[in-house]
Amino acid sequence: MNISPLRRCVLIAALCLGLASAAFAVDLVVRTFDDDPLELPPAGFTFSKSRQATPGTWLVRAWGAHHHLEHVADWASVKGLSLAITGPPLRDVQIFVRLQLVDGERSGGVVWRYQDWNNFYGVIIDLRQPEVALFRVTGGNRIRLDQVTELDLDHDLSHTILVRHESDQIYVQLDGVRVLQVRDRGFVSAGRCGVVSGGAARTWFNDLRIEDLSGRRW
Repeated sequence: MNISPLRRCVLIAALCLGLASAAFAVDLVVRTFDDDPLELPPAGFTFSKSRQATPGTWLVRAWGAHHHLEHVADWASVKGLSLAITGPPLRDVQIFVRLQLVDGERSGGVVWRYQDWNNFYGVIIDLRQPEVALFRVTGGNRIRLDQVTELDLDHDLSHTILVRHESDQIYVQLDGVRVLQVRDRGFVSAGRCGVVSGGAARTWFNDLRIEDLSGRRW
């Protein structure tokens, strides 16, 4: 079959574009919970804890027409953490979530590179301080890497957290504004991602997005 020079150029350009798109392709976990049944834990999650007896209660609930993941406050778990973990193990990752700190301890955020309840990274908003804290849990010991305090945060609105961790560089955005940037080599193994709530906090989560950055070639 004869192909004109112009058509040959178009086909080559399309092939190059397809290869470039494949080079930038990423795995993306997106959970809005709208398809999950109410009053049950969401499918595809495992639940864990830190500094408390149980992982707590996690249920899919509704506010208006939309579902969300809710951690139910347990006053027996003050100062502990409840974790909901999902997705495959990832090393270089970007994780985004929308959360509302409804009542109780009013603290919650995201975790990543989760190995087990003794080893993971986390970012937590705490409205009691108020602050955003970045930490690493190693061997069960929570090591604070950085924090930003005295924030003017509306207690009645939802907030967003975005964390990007590539190699040893960690960037944290709160409501679309970068608030923390840290270099840490605590551990480099891939791990799972998820959300975290204070054990005695009632926290809503939605629009959870987990993006694998390790396959990108620049």
